This record gives sequence, C-alpha cells and structure tokens, in this order.
Amino acid sequence: MLLCAQDNLEAFSILFHRYQRKILNFAWRYLNDRGSAEDILQETFLRMFIFRKSFKRKASFATWLYTIAKNLCWEESRKPYRRIQAQDEDPNLLDCHQPGILERLERKELQEKIREAISSLPPRQKEAIILSKYQGMSLSEIAKILNCSEGAVKQLVHRALLSLRRKLTPYFKDGG
Repeated sequence: MLLCAQDNLEAFSILFHRYQRKILNFAWRYLNDRGSAEDILQETFLRMFIFRKSFKRKASFATWLYTIAKNLCWEESRKPYRRIQAQDEDPNLLDCHQPGILERLERKELQEKIREAISSLPPRQKEAIILSKYQGMSLSEIAKILNCSEGAVKQLVHRALLSLRRKLTPYFKDGG
C-alpha cells in the first residue's frame, strides 16, 4: 500500500488481485445481490485509490480496505430501492429426472434460506458474522473494522449465531 500511495500502479494492481475476491465475497454475502456486490467491489478500490495518500500505517491495509467496503455495503443496504436478486438457474429449465437434481435443489434452497437469514440480521451482527465465518478474520481484525472491542465482537457473533439457529432450525431434517 505504501508503494501504491506513491502512485505505483503495479502495486495497486497487486493489491486489487490479492483482495478482489475477498471483497466481492464479503459484499455479496452482505447485500445478497451479485450486481450490487460487483458495484461495491469497484467503488471500494476506486476509493482506495483516491484516498491512497491518506492511508495510515496504524491499521493493517486489510482492515482499512474492509472498512471501506463495509461502509459502502451499509450505505447500499440503506437505499430505498434494492435490486431484485437474479436467480442462478431457471427452475423451469431443470430436468427433475436428472441424477442428483433434487439434492441440488434442496441445497440451493437451503443456501437461499441461509442468505435470507443473514440478510435479516441487524447490521452489526451481519457484519460480524460475515467477517468471522465467511472471511475468516480474527476477533481483533473484526474489532478494528467495526471500531469496537473484541468482547463486543464476540457478543455480536454469538447473538448472530443464536438468531441464525432460531431462524434456520426448521430447515434441517434432524431439527438442528
């Protein structure tokens, strides 16, 4: 990042390629919309480049970048409109006699229920659970991104997991 701050475009390219999938995945899980997640990805790196000279070494680059992405996701989620989520496959085109199709449909439906449950969480819980469980970040990294203590992050993740368990229990055959 220090090279990028000195207008080194190769350094910017390296950072982009290193973090693009992680930021896209975070935004997609946060917004539950691939198109919006792609927009967030672009805007995150645009802002990173615009504000490259203001980067301070107090925080890690990843923390700084995720904070930008988190703020953009939060702003997008507050907009009065939300795009209708595009479906990956048209169910009318599926051949129900194809081997494994019912299992794939069940798995896809469960994944959609999980996305819906995560989307319904309060913003801070949603951010904490995505950063923890999907991005694999440590409590201290998440605490820096969310600007709170590690204890608060633990509590946010715990509450999110309890809420998700309550919402998703009916979808598991063995009851949880």
